Amino acid sequence: MHIMIIGGAGMLGQKLASAILANGEPLTTGCKKLTLVDIVEPDVALIKSGSICEGIEIETITGDFSDGLRLSQIASERPDVIYHLAAVVSGEAEANFDKGYEANVKASWGLLEALRAEHEASLGGYCPRVVFSSSLAVYGPPFPDVVGEEFYLRPASCYGTQKAMVELLVSDYSRRGFIDGISVRLPTIVVRPGRPNAAASSFLSSIIREPLKGEKTILPVSPSSVVWVSSPKVTIENFVRTGLLSAKETAETRVMNLPGLKVSVGEMIDGLKEVGGSELAELIVPETDEVVSKIVLSWPSQFVTERAVQLGLIGDVDFVSIVRQHVEETSAQ
Repeated sequence: MHIMIIGGAGMLGQKLASAILANGEPLTTGCKKLTLVDIVEPDVALIKSGSICEGIEIETITGDFSDGLRLSQIASERPDVIYHLAAVVSGEAEANFDKGYEANVKASWGLLEALRAEHEASLGGYCPRVVFSSSLAVYGPPFPDVVGEEFYLRPASCYGTQKAMVELLVSDYSRRGFIDGISVRLPTIVVRPGRPNAAASSFLSSIIREPLKGEKTILPVSPSSVVWVSSPKVTIENFVRTGLLSAKETAETRVMNLPGLKVSVGEMIDGLKEVGGSELAELIVPETDEVVSKIVLSWPSQFVTERAVQLGLIGDVDFVSIVRQHVEETSAQ
């Protein structure tokens, strides 16, 4: 089996690669080659650290994902499973309209077209599993307290619109038999390691990560704001499990909301205080950002995830556990 991760140098991409190499699931035991694609060179040494799997070839492809020749190269390798995690994030997609559509829609469509060409060249013999990393930003207000599986899409941001468009493309290319695709709508991932990025949700990690390092950080929304979150560890486990699903299991489920945890920003800060001490909350400086607040408040805060649960996907238990998990992982580095 050949597995490819597009966005393999990103936080989720590197963690997913490490999980594929180390978790011992059938996805791993059947994997002979792992290809990491990104605009920057993935840190293979970091990805391989702690690996328990031997004999897996690791390849990297570095370059602009939106380049047509690069897409043809990616597809020509005919990977069996493709995780499409690459994207221009929410805040940047809103600030740079052209860049968002170029990277999030045009490049994704180009990938699907390249895969269709390989499918047709193989006379229908090549039909890869494609797992597309989508977002809850495909929804928009007004919405009910709990968003059901069949709730209609009305994104309130460029990013959400772009993700919704690619979801439809993945479903249609699957319907025609060119790929075996599934789009998974991720909760907001916290706590992300590293530094803040241009995502509107970036502060949700910063208000935990930076105080734990003794650094001040800005809180751009009200503490009463409610969000739907997932830890990196649980998100990666759900990616791995999704890659293991059979075509029969996903034939009627081309889009899924992943399980998450409903929590207010104030409850997140309480979790920080429980793990790290109440004094850490003093490092969080309230400073309202109307643009960020508008985007975040346009996202629903709780979802029905029955399909995902039935297929064996999981959610986090509580937010304190997420904070502790982050502390343990950063301490081990």
